[in-house]
This record gives sequence, C-alpha cells and structure tokens, in this order.
Amino acid sequence: MQTDPSTKQLNMRRWLSALMLMALVFSSLPGTIQAREMETVTAQEEATPLTLGEYVQQEAAEGDLFAYVVYLSEDGDYMISPDDVEAATSFSAAIFDEQGESVYEGPLAMDPIALDAGEYTIEVTALADEDLSFFLLGTIGTMSDDDRSPGRLYAGSVYFETDVSDTRYATLNIPDVGYPQEVLLFFQAREGDSFSISVDGDSVSEYVSSDDADMVRFYSEGGVYGLTVDAWERRSEFTLIVFLAGAPVQLELGGTIEATLASDAKNQLFRLHLDDVYDDVTVTLTPAEGTEADLSMVISDRYEDGNYTTYADSQDDGSLSATTDALLPGDYYVIVTSYDGLDADYTLSAEGVAGAPILSLEWGEPTEGAVEDGGVQYYRLEDVAAGQFVRVTLTSDAEDTDIDLHVGVAQPLDQWSSTATGPNEEVILVAPGDGDYYIQVLSYTGAADYTILADEIAGVGLMEVNRMFAQTIDDDGFIVYGFAVDDPGQLISVLIVSEDAADLDLSVVQFADNGTRVHDLTSASLGSSEIVSQAGAEAGIFEVRVKAYGEGGDFGLLVRVEDPATLLGEPNAGKTDQGSIASGGTVVLRARIFDGFSDPASGWDTDEENGTYGYVDGTYQITVDPGIYRSVLQEDNAYADIRLDADIAFTPEDPTAYAGLVCRSTEDGYFYADISPAGDFVIGQVSGGDVTVLSDWTVNEAIDTTKGAVNALTLGCVGDTISAHANGTLLGSVTVEAVAGGYGFEAGSSKSTTDTVTAIFDNLMVGLP
Repeated sequence: MQTDPSTKQLNMRRWLSALMLMALVFSSLPGTIQAREMETVTAQEEATPLTLGEYVQQEAAEGDLFAYVVYLSEDGDYMISPDDVEAATSFSAAIFDEQGESVYEGPLAMDPIALDAGEYTIEVTALADEDLSFFLLGTIGTMSDDDRSPGRLYAGSVYFETDVSDTRYATLNIPDVGYPQEVLLFFQAREGDSFSISVDGDSVSEYVSSDDADMVRFYSEGGVYGLTVDAWERRSEFTLIVFLAGAPVQLELGGTIEATLASDAKNQLFRLHLDDVYDDVTVTLTPAEGTEADLSMVISDRYEDGNYTTYADSQDDGSLSATTDALLPGDYYVIVTSYDGLDADYTLSAEGVAGAPILSLEWGEPTEGAVEDGGVQYYRLEDVAAGQFVRVTLTSDAEDTDIDLHVGVAQPLDQWSSTATGPNEEVILVAPGDGDYYIQVLSYTGAADYTILADEIAGVGLMEVNRMFAQTIDDDGFIVYGFAVDDPGQLISVLIVSEDAADLDLSVVQFADNGTRVHDLTSASLGSSEIVSQAGAEAGIFEVRVKAYGEGGDFGLLVRVEDPATLLGEPNAGKTDQGSIASGGTVVLRARIFDGFSDPASGWDTDEENGTYGYVDGTYQITVDPGIYRSVLQEDNAYADIRLDADIAFTPEDPTAYAGLVCRSTEDGYFYADISPAGDFVIGQVSGGDVTVLSDWTVNEAIDTTKGAVNALTLGCVGDTISAHANGTLLGSVTVEAVAGGYGFEAGSSKSTTDTVTAIFDNLMVGLP
C-alpha cells in the first residue's frame, strides 16, 4: 500500500498535534483509565490479544518483554502512540506480520507506517523500570456527507478532515470483546472552529460541543452507533480519534480503589471477579470530603440487561452500600453513576463472606452429600450441550426434612426449580446452550444426608416442528419437550388438545445464554385444550412443559414455526394484477401480485441504452455509480394501503451501498425503506427532489451481513404508518400523512466509493398489508 509523501507528512503533523493535546487530556483524565491498577508481567507464554484502539497500561521492569497480537481489518497508516512520550523512551518496539517478517523495529514512539490488513504481533521491550502505556491507532475509516450512506469508523480510527461546511455522518463499530468497556472519542477542532458531536445507538445518546469538551465517553458491550459531526462555521477542520479503555478495573475482595468519576462521564465501571461461591458480597462507596456530586451504585452481572442486580442504599455516614445475595463464580460489575456533571472523588471497597466450596458433579455418577438445617450446597455440572435433555434427581431418607433443588446457568438460580414438600426432588430441563450449569441444594427445614445424580435422558431429542404428535400423560404427571427455531422473527404457536385428560396446562420458555428469560409463555385455563403463541420469536432452543392436573390420558401436541412473510400463501406463477378500482382511481388490492422476474415482459422499465436497470438472469437489477441513487417505479395504479416483499442482494457488497422498496410514489416523490450490506436500515421520504430521513440509519441484527447474503425486506404502508421488516423482524416504523401512490425499487451508493454497485431484486410480492 502506497501513500503520497506530502499527504502522509501533513497527516502525521495533524496526528502528532492531536496526540500531544490528547496526552495532556489523558494525563489529567480522572476516569476509568487513570483508575486502572497495573499488573506486573515478566514473561509471556503467548501474545496477549489486543483490540485496535485499546489502551494498554503495564508496569514493567528493565528487560521485560511484552507481546501483543492484533488484527487490522483495513489497509492504512498505523502507529504505536504512547500517552507519555517521556516514559516511552524507556521502551523499544518491533512489529511482525503473519509470516513473521519484521515490518518495524525502533522506538516505541514511532512515525506512521503503511500496513496491509491482517494479523500482526507487537513486541515491546523495557529498557528501564517504567510504566508502559500506549495505543495502536490507524488512519482508517471514513465519514460521509450523505446520511443515507454514512461512512464507517472503528475503534482505533484516526480521522482528519479540512474545509468542512456540511454535516458528516458515520457508523461507529465497537467490537464485542466479552466485557463492557469505555469508548472515548477524542475530538479536536482547529482554533476558531466549532462543531457539535452526537452519538446514538442502543441505550447511548450523547451530545457535546467542541467548545465545551474534548471527549465523548460511553460504555459499550459491542455494537454499532450512529455518529454525527455538525460544523458551525464554513470550511472548518477537525480531528477525531476513537479509543477503548480496555478491560474494566478489577475490584478485589478485601481491596480498595480510589477513583474519580469525571464530570464529562455519567458512568464508571469496575469488574468484580469471583472464583467460588460467596454467601454475600458487600461493596461500599465512600465519597471524598467535599464531593458534591450525587452518586448511585449497583452491582450487576452485566452492564446492560443484567440477569442479577443489587442496588446500593445510602448510609448515615454519607456512604453507599450494596450487599448481594449468594453469588456464583463469575464476573460481576460495580457501576457508579452520576448525572450532575461534576468531578466526584470516592473510594470503593469490597468484602465477601465465602460460602461452601462448589463441588463438581460428574455425569451419571450418584454423589453423596449432606446439608445442614437452613444450609446450602452448590455443584457444577460441566460440558452441558445445547439441546441436551438433563435430569437432576435428589433422594434422601430424612423424612422430616424439606429440601429444594435449583438448577441454572447464572445467579439467581431460578431458571429451573423443584420445590416439592419433602426430601426428594427432580428437575428436568432442555439445555438452551453449551457450557457449565450450576445446581443448588437448599435445606428449607432440617438437616439431611442425600444422594444427587445428574444424567442425560437417553433417546430424547428436540421435536420436529409443524407436525402433530400423539402423546400420553400420566395422572398428575408432566412431560418436557424441546424444539429449535433456526431463524429470528418467526411466528411460533404451540397447542395441546385432549379428549381424555381432565385438565392440562402448557408453558413454553426460552432462556438466553446468561439465564435471562427471552420468551415466557403460559396457558393455564381450565380444561384440556391450551395454546400459546409468540410473534417475532428469537432464534434458539425452546422448552415445552405439559402438566396434567388429575386424570391424564392421550393428547395431541403441535408446534408450528412459520415465517410471517409467507402466511399469505404460495406466490402465483407470473405477474397478475388482481386489484379492483375504487373511487378516485385508487386501487384496493384484493389479492397478491407476484413477480419472479423470469418474464422480461412483466411490466418493469429497462434501460436499453446503458443497461443500468432491467431484467438479468431471472432477477431485476439496478446499477449505480458513486454518489448516485436511482429509482424504478410502477405508477400506473395508486395504492392506498400496500405491502411489498422482495429479496435483495448486492454485488459487490460495498458497505456504503443501499437498496430498498418504495411505496406511495407520485410526481412529487415517494416513501422508501433501504438496507445496506453493513446491516443497517433507514426509512425516509423523497419530496420535490429533497431527501428527508424519517428514521435514522440504524444497525439491526436481523439484517444478514454474511458474504453473499440475500435479505427479505418488507415495506408496509398502511394508513399513516410506514414500517419495515427484514427477514421477518421489525426494523422500525414512522408516522406520516396517508396518501396513495405507486411502488417500486431504489438503489444508491456513497460518494466515497470508487466502483459501481448493483442491487439485485427478486421474488417481489405486492399485496394486502
């Protein structure tokens, strides 16, 4: 990869200028980065994985060697950037490519070098006792002046631009590294220039002015965020650098951390790792004298959507204290929050009461155990496979005791339970995912010796869907089934019916990997016929339980899994207009119109001269040059309410391209819903030649971004609502003024691209909403 020398020198001067200012910011930054406690590592058996843009901080002694491995997704100019230039003189660095060839050897503080995409190993050697701290950054990514086709920025991106007069747009891609981490967007405007910067996505909504702040900060567990930069003056200049703070600071049991929540940050997060079971853990936050910020604190197993959360209470001395119930081994997070916009100095400390050591439970081997009155014992069952039918039984001769049995994947262990009266318990479950499962034996009353056994129920597997099964259930018995949903957005229905049983109840549940209930459906009416349903079901394994109250008998069980897009029936062969004319010339669709584009005479326009749109190999295709968008419309009939379904693919799969469906097209404009190969979507309107975005570009996991992906896009235009679905999952909806008009396709490409892009449409269905 070659870079123009004059451009490279100019970029390096801007880069170094930004880094000098950034070093001053970081040297006084009272946030998570400065709260980090450094570890000493003098030897490494293998390289430590490093994310581009991640902050590395390490205590080092003379002669220490540190190795890191990083993957670069794009060609670009890259540089190891220490945040302490003076300390960096105590280190040397070397960078090796995938073949082990050296691409750089020299000081840790280096000039940018051109590197191709791929995996690299970085080795840093300490020449003296010193603290090592650096980032790996690259001039990668883009921003766009087109909100319909934003650029792409990444962790570690360094972006410069001059002569900015219009708004700049980008999607910011933050990797999921298995833990929440702080994202820091450093922003520098040229003296006299002013910008506003906003970041939106998931639960993040941040807005700052470059006149007031140098940094935008938020926590992320991985995702894609919309980034907008607005210039307040013409011909302005800015530099934007994306950093990651790395793994959260570790709060040790019995330890103390002095920290500061910065005025420009709402949250600060610490990791609490437990190697064994604890009866309880108490975390105390003590504000420093003179701190005026109003702080709150929680302990949770996740930064967002936690399965287990404990809130802190205010104490008489002004401190905050949070005490948990029993906690299983794993990672938990202490989250400190303030919305006052003030620096807040405080001290965190943690204490824990160790519980009984967790024991290993071997598959198929009865294990003897004992529990005291009111006591508890935990077991770990390893190597459980998704879809496996697991049975855990507990038996005891202690007749005067009451023992409860709980099984789960996360605290609290309420995913599966048996709490019958007495000393004998049984839990049967369908494992939703691979991994370790935990078992809790709890004495409700009395002490007891017991035998516990975990085994796989042989010969039982996930049931076939869309097929009726004849079953028999015992009096007062229960049966557990499981089935899998492979694609998200499906409509599921589970029903049972019996002429023999007195009263049957039905429940269907799906658990996520962290133990959260994704879907929890129950039908418990009197009688022996029950049904539950769920629209937009998540992919995964579902567990079905049928319970008989009183007399059992034969019953039928049916699980239906259906794609909502196909519920109108099978497509017609060829294109037929089955509408009827209503008053005002508006067509009300009575049935559907289907076009598989196998017939070039089915009614769509073609570009005979340039071939930029038309029929190609049983599909309809639109080709666009960079910065161009093109629509092809059917305006012979005006449909008031309409639903459009079509399969869409791209070649090449440029992430800045977009294509979609159009409804209510008139001489003045139309409404549209577009998707891109990057996995985002937008709903908007073209009116009088101007484009209005009604629902901002947003990434949605329902859009398949794998190579060669074909996405099923649905556009619904009903009354005053415009809605879009991808592969059966709702992407978004907006409210508009209801009008009638034609329908069609559109496709476009960003100005920043260099190649033409072709959007491929197939299996168009037009019909009732």
